Amino acid sequence: MINFVVKETKNTSEIEKIIFDDEIYERIKIEGIEVKELPIENTIYIGGYLNDEIIAVMVYYRRTKYTTCHIHVLKAHRARLAVRFGWESLLMRPCNVLYTNIPSKFPEVIKFAEHFGFRYVGEHNNLGLYRVKL
Repeated sequence: MINFVVKETKNTSEIEKIIFDDEIYERIKIEGIEVKELPIENTIYIGGYLNDEIIAVMVYYRRTKYTTCHIHVLKAHRARLAVRFGWESLLMRPCNVLYTNIPSKFPEVIKFAEHFGFRYVGEHNNLGLYRVKL
């Protein structure tokens, strides 16, 4: 039996382990912008812990009129735990209407988001904008 826990975290070194993982960061980085520290203000981080080791992070960015979210799971754990982490971290959402931005070059991420009920609603900053009402 695996010991998998999903909980809010403020531990920046754990969060950075996921966000700045080479494979994840390469997929989420914005051309021309180098991120050196994590946003803290209006941000909620939900960690997924396998046997007390962080393997995933859901980031909720609370905006004035909406919340955006992004799920990040280390590649080695995606097949086994990404869906479970997604559902459990969505239970900890700060509101019932969420948006996420997904580049069209990641159809597997779009399919993953659609699994949770996200639907395409248009473009934002040259990225596909997806919305879900839970």
